[in-house]
Amino acid sequence: MIETRTTSGRKIRSNFSFLEMSGELLQEVLPKPDAAPKMAPVLHAYLSNRNLRFCFVLMLSPDIEENDQLFASLVAYLKKTFPGLTDRMSLAVIISKPEESLVRLQEFGSSDGQTGYASFTEAAQRDYLNRFCGETYQLWQHWPHPQRTLLSPLHLGRIEVDGGEPRLIQPDFTHIEGIMFWLIEQFEGKSPGPTFFQRLKGGVNWK
Repeated sequence: MIETRTTSGRKIRSNFSFLEMSGELLQEVLPKPDAAPKMAPVLHAYLSNRNLRFCFVLMLSPDIEENDQLFASLVAYLKKTFPGLTDRMSLAVIISKPEESLVRLQEFGSSDGQTGYASFTEAAQRDYLNRFCGETYQLWQHWPHPQRTLLSPLHLGRIEVDGGEPRLIQPDFTHIEGIMFWLIEQFEGKSPGPTFFQRLKGGVNWK
């Protein structure tokens, strides 16, 4: 359970939880010749509860291309098993390892052959998604309520390998902050930020 409370700006409290689906669980919703798609009972119970609000967060990595098909199969399963659920859900597509993703886009180009990307801008993120994760791009682009979607990179900070294990040496909270603000807005209907009077004054550090 995540409990959030703003300490300045708009007064917002929000409580929500994360339900993680591993690659193994995602594989279970793929149609197979000898087995019907299925979902873990605890996830099925949560998704069947019409009193809960959901934010569907898809994590993309340049190292795992098969997730594109898995995400599309999962959404198809949700639409068939829980009619109307996706109409009530928000959708976030998070691109991990943005530096590596940008290099891949520069090397292989967008779907229309563009390669001259200097940074991982919003346009570059859309081009990356369309080029390398076409099914996920179609889900994001045609989500029932576009105002309830997010496309964001996720850079955690400077990571170094120590004793064979990666360690976060210098965290960067820029992307995490934006993602968390979006999540809070989906659940509470408003995003953290300066109040009306703080905006009038200008230059107020409300965070």
